[in-house]
Amino acid sequence: MKIQAVIFDMDGTLIDTNDLVIGTLQRTVEKFLGYWPELDTFHEVLGKPLAVQLAFFDKEKAPLMVADYRREYRRHQEERTRLYPGVLDTLKGLKEKGIRMAVQSNKGRGGIEHAVAAFDLEGYFDQVIAYEDVVEAKPSPEGIKRILKAWDISKDRVLFVGDSHNDILAANLAGVKSALVDWSLLPEDQFKGLKIDLKLKNMAELLKIC
Repeated sequence: MKIQAVIFDMDGTLIDTNDLVIGTLQRTVEKFLGYWPELDTFHEVLGKPLAVQLAFFDKEKAPLMVADYRREYRRHQEERTRLYPGVLDTLKGLKEKGIRMAVQSNKGRGGIEHAVAAFDLEGYFDQVIAYEDVVEAKPSPEGIKRILKAWDISKDRVLFVGDSHNDILAANLAGVKSALVDWSLLPEDQFKGLKIDLKLKNMAELLKIC
């Protein structure tokens, strides 16, 4: 059965923010807590809302850490973020095929709007669900269900594309098909017990199934 609609995560899926996100998290933890966390420390929290990520390290200091992180992230986002290869051509191809597209991200709306403008992504997504738009962030299926309700498309014809266990679990809970991008930073054990319908070696593979 052909896919009629695709919902994308943003950071780590469409846009390569990994080095900036992890580097800024590490710098923030070092500044407030006095140590430099290793990469595998973040496996449990990558893909979750920023406040949740930083509360993992220190709940009491998390609000101050969030504000500091955001200032540092914004200072470097222009030079240290980019689209993953093939993303723009794939979005153009999907649009030409009449495929409905949306974004559902645990990123804040301001960050999403900045990325959409910076990378010329206007006009591709007829729905954008940000962290502020839901009561419960991913892995809750709330955001995906809101998109499905607006589209009125059968769930088995909708694909969610993401890079984290939160993305795949949200897709599973919403009852849509799931795709994991090959450039995820997370190890395989983070996806244990989850249903992954498709593993994308590159974004252009979507054009073959839609």
